[in-house]
Amino acid sequence: MVRSNRVRACAGSASFLAAVLAAAQTITAPNPSVLKEEKPVELTPFEVRVDRDTGYMGLDAASGSRLNSQLKDTPASISVFTAEFLQDIGATSVEDIAKYSLNTDTDVGFISGGPNGNSLMNPTSGITARGLPTGGGSASGRTVNFFSYNFEIDTYNIERVEFSRGPNAILFGIGQAGGSFNTQSRNADLRRPIHSASIRAGSFDALRATIDYNQPIIREKLALRIDAVADHKTGWRPWEFSNNKRVYGALRFQVRPKTTLDIQSEGARYDFRRPRPYLGPNHVSAWLNAGRPTLTVPITSSTPDARGLRRVSSTNWWVYIEGDPVTQYRNFFNMGRTANPVNDSTRTPMIQDFSLVPKRAVLAGPGPGNSAKFSNNSAILRQEITRTFFAELAATRQIYHSDQRDINGPDMLLFFDPNEFLWNLPAGGPASIPNPNVGRPYLENYMQSRLQEDRRDGLRLTLAYQADLGKIFGRHQLAGMGDRWEQKSWNTTYVEQRIDNPINPAAPEDSTNYILRRTYVDLSGPVENISLRDYRLNPLPGTGFVPKATPAYNRYYLNAWMLATQSRFWNDRVVFTVGMRHDYLYSKLSTGVRSAERVGGYTQGFLMPGRANTNKVEGSTRSQGVVFHVTNWVSLMANRSDNFALPALNQKTLPNNPVPQPRGETEDYGIQFHLLQNRLTARVVYYQTAVKNNSTSVGTGNVQDHVNNIWNRMALLGLITNAQRDQEIVSCNAYNYDNTAQGVEGEIVANPTPQWRLTANLATAKTSWTSVGTAIRDYVAAHREAWVTSGDATIADQLLQTENFIGPRFILVEGTLLQISPKWSGNIRTNYTFTKETLKGFSIGAGARWRQGTVLGYTSTDPATRQPVRAGSHTLTDANIGYRRRVTAFGQNVSWSLQLNVNNALNNTDIIPQTAAASGAILNYRFQTPREWLLTSTFSF
Repeated sequence: MVRSNRVRACAGSASFLAAVLAAAQTITAPNPSVLKEEKPVELTPFEVRVDRDTGYMGLDAASGSRLNSQLKDTPASISVFTAEFLQDIGATSVEDIAKYSLNTDTDVGFISGGPNGNSLMNPTSGITARGLPTGGGSASGRTVNFFSYNFEIDTYNIERVEFSRGPNAILFGIGQAGGSFNTQSRNADLRRPIHSASIRAGSFDALRATIDYNQPIIREKLALRIDAVADHKTGWRPWEFSNNKRVYGALRFQVRPKTTLDIQSEGARYDFRRPRPYLGPNHVSAWLNAGRPTLTVPITSSTPDARGLRRVSSTNWWVYIEGDPVTQYRNFFNMGRTANPVNDSTRTPMIQDFSLVPKRAVLAGPGPGNSAKFSNNSAILRQEITRTFFAELAATRQIYHSDQRDINGPDMLLFFDPNEFLWNLPAGGPASIPNPNVGRPYLENYMQSRLQEDRRDGLRLTLAYQADLGKIFGRHQLAGMGDRWEQKSWNTTYVEQRIDNPINPAAPEDSTNYILRRTYVDLSGPVENISLRDYRLNPLPGTGFVPKATPAYNRYYLNAWMLATQSRFWNDRVVFTVGMRHDYLYSKLSTGVRSAERVGGYTQGFLMPGRANTNKVEGSTRSQGVVFHVTNWVSLMANRSDNFALPALNQKTLPNNPVPQPRGETEDYGIQFHLLQNRLTARVVYYQTAVKNNSTSVGTGNVQDHVNNIWNRMALLGLITNAQRDQEIVSCNAYNYDNTAQGVEGEIVANPTPQWRLTANLATAKTSWTSVGTAIRDYVAAHREAWVTSGDATIADQLLQTENFIGPRFILVEGTLLQISPKWSGNIRTNYTFTKETLKGFSIGAGARWRQGTVLGYTSTDPATRQPVRAGSHTLTDANIGYRRRVTAFGQNVSWSLQLNVNNALNNTDIIPQTAAASGAILNYRFQTPREWLLTSTFSF
């Protein structure tokens, strides 16, 4: 399958390049001297002039006030990434850009210190800023032309990127407190044709081809632009790949001299498999150290013993064994398995003996992945009403469809089978039979499938007015905006379970009905075989994928208005930016009911969406900032902003409640410098940013399953009725918490000479969290007495597992610093282009990404005495070398460039610690991608 995909990607890339070359033969190359004489198109206040970007320096931004403003007059913390910077680092996505962003990190499968591979199944990778999330709800940390975007952005069709850190109420009333990356799409150019094509090859079978075709149809009146990309890549580990194909079209119509219409359309297909960047938890070393003991009788204790053994389950545990010659399911109730000796999943060290299990092993195998489709259609009408009054009307529709496949829970677990005999055989069979797999390692989990569809419609009207009231009353730029946003989301999680002969026919969602798949492996064999077998290759009779919980159909309707002004006084030495936004949120969130239809052996129907609950929320958010230009080279700045965000559409907490709307606020105070005749800018900012009612979905399915198992067990014992049980069934995949972040950020961007570009940043961060999981903690406390007094051992075991999850994750972390958040972070990137005859056309660059003092844990659980355990220093280096010249091809004058990028140039393959025990011993870690090279050849006509 991978090979055939690669062949198709190669063929598609060659087709793209051939098409562009063929088109170029019929197009007359523009005369450069003529182009230089052309005056740039005058844009409205809503558009940023990319032709003012020089090197790595972007002089203007629209993220501070929704109007095109000079960056030096903007009090908000904003970084600009120019097209030249993106080219030098070889960026193809926002995730690539975030690696060099100030005080920013990417989530590679960990949240708050715990492994959580759920985010790896999404097209958009998680990004944090100041230790706070930029995604959640309708936000992904990405916007395109200031419209929320829930798909990973590819650089093939963008002009520049602005990154605004912290909440900014003027624009992002529904954004997250960490901030947002906004990209500016390429528009069709009315003045001249643009034709370019690139092809890239590199490590891990990387092959990428892009085209950029712009053609004025009626000069200065109508133009068409088409961009496309085909990108294929595998990885350094088996089963990793991505296939990304997109086409983008833009039409610009100059309706009248002062009226412009832009129509943009993008379609994308993204298939990928992104393995978790670690091996599973260590449930094997204690057993290996004890001499590999075996069991000859059932084991009934859930607490690991000195042999490193514990029972598999206190309830029925039906497993299908891949390759078992006997076509039946095995029930491992009260059978043994190897175990974590401390019986605490938050302190279970991951497997770190890579001689036992190779780093390259992908334990979850080839089954997980995502097949996603996305379309985005938008139109923007701009009108200059008078020389000082402008209007913009923008509309968009985005449709996203995703088919995710993943294992249950955050980890893939490796065990050894210590059972000498198989018990619990079907009625009529022998009491036990010898176990042919005794002593062998195995992988086991059950598979989940999640279908999701998301449709977003936005309509936005923005007005801008410029007023010059003289020296005393100043110059003012005012903006007003009305915004209508609708979002409809469908999502269902399915799990493989018994249909014909369920264990608990009265409760289809009961975990005893699930079918687990087990694959025995040879750890000394090929690394590709150390994985769970692909479930799609072996459909099981009498089973199917059915809803694990209530499918969700949620709808959000948002109306908002905004007023903002940027006012300049005292010959522009003092610049005030003030804004207010008010949002009216109307939501309809589905509830759960049981279907009347019975399937297979079930006596109750599956859960399905019921009548929606209606919620209404409104709130105001504000932003106030000032810049004081003390001299023409030094300025002081202050900014205060707040916002509120939509909660994640698919996140609920106990008992069945949507997580609340997060609210964020920030205060930034800083100083900025403009030196070397504005060829160097620097900014230092002290910030305090907080978010209330944040939420995450790390592993809380464990809580949902355990609580529902308790209610199902109580109904089975007759302690409550089935109707009461249905009332108590919970839906929970998230928990809430609050964050507070503070620190200092410094950033330098410079073009010291026409040939030399440089950007560097340094930040310190201290991010803490409080009110962790309060909804779950309160729910369990309210029902604990009723569960305990039942006197049932199974209920007691489920309660114990619930409290073992809650204690270390919620209670003990209260007031601590956020794990995986570095105390110091810094990045530097530079590039130099040679102009002397000997090396003319060559360029060379290098970069470094540095982190130090990441919080890994605490020395104790006592709030009065505990101290953070921190990681040491970690640095990755990158490099690039390029060559550019003019050549003649197909009778045309062509600009040709060749660039080699080497990421992780020194091949640092050390594991990166994520959490540690009180002693400092590493518990969790993540891998990093080994050295990779990328060679890009670009032709511009």
